[in-house]
Amino acid sequence: MKSHRKYFVVALKVAVLILLLYAIYKQVFHHRNTDELVRLFTDQLDFSSMLLIVICIFLMPVNWMIETFKWRMLIKRIEEISFARSFSAILSGITVSIITPARIGEYGGRILFLTGRNRLLAIPVTILGSIAQILIIIIMGLSGGLLFAFEREILSENFLVLLSSAALFTGAILFYVYFNPDILSRIFSHFSFFKKIERYIDTLNRFTNAELFHFLLLSFMRYLVFTLQYVLLLKAFGTEISILQGFGGISIIFLAQTFLPVPAIAELGLRGNMALFVFTDFAQNELSILAAVLSIWIINLMIPALTGYLFIARKKL
Repeated sequence: MKSHRKYFVVALKVAVLILLLYAIYKQVFHHRNTDELVRLFTDQLDFSSMLLIVICIFLMPVNWMIETFKWRMLIKRIEEISFARSFSAILSGITVSIITPARIGEYGGRILFLTGRNRLLAIPVTILGSIAQILIIIIMGLSGGLLFAFEREILSENFLVLLSSAALFTGAILFYVYFNPDILSRIFSHFSFFKKIERYIDTLNRFTNAELFHFLLLSFMRYLVFTLQYVLLLKAFGTEISILQGFGGISIIFLAQTFLPVPAIAELGLRGNMALFVFTDFAQNELSILAAVLSIWIINLMIPALTGYLFIARKKL
């Protein structure tokens, strides 16, 4: 019986590797502009552009270390684990997320590094961490979108005031629900399915407002890091854009990405199309924008995913 389980685990790990490599191939090498992008990387990048790319690469571990610190704080009341183990869990979550629809596999990849009895308890608090990040993306997306529209004079002043009021109202509701998670417990209690997992949902009520605010602050720090990476890469590939315009446009892209449930295999294409829609007026050509989008995907997702697979391969399941 044990030998059957061993073979199954090995087969599962091999399957994950095959799917991961296939996803990377489809995203990076099966691109309609692959040849042009390679020429852009090899022929047109000067020293200053390369320096900006190197800075973005060094910001990548900062990004995921912040997420590691946040997740470790989230699960500490369930299980105390080391920072190194938490970091392994975060990278493994990225690996599984790339090969699952809407990245739902991220939760499964993370909880592999917890003990069996704590894995289900960790799912709601992991989701809470994602909600904190989504809340920041929504607030920054709404405000950044308004700033972008104002800068480019896309909308009338009256309509901007109306949208600003709607954004403030939406933000207020989201913050209230986030800081009062017992509301969700009361809503879910009316449904028979959620009564079966009530004790898992109740783990959300363990956090104080100070802790919830801390999670939001860490999520905001992550947002600043990957926004800065995006702006630097746009500039590295020759896009003439100000910091404010970059912030506004990128916030729109992140907001749309969050709420468009596309399979991971098509994610890069969606990012590219959205970036072209937002930044076309600022770039000399489309390739500059597509190169920035591809680079951010390679730096923030492909490299961590490949690293995360090494932790999965070594993990005893």
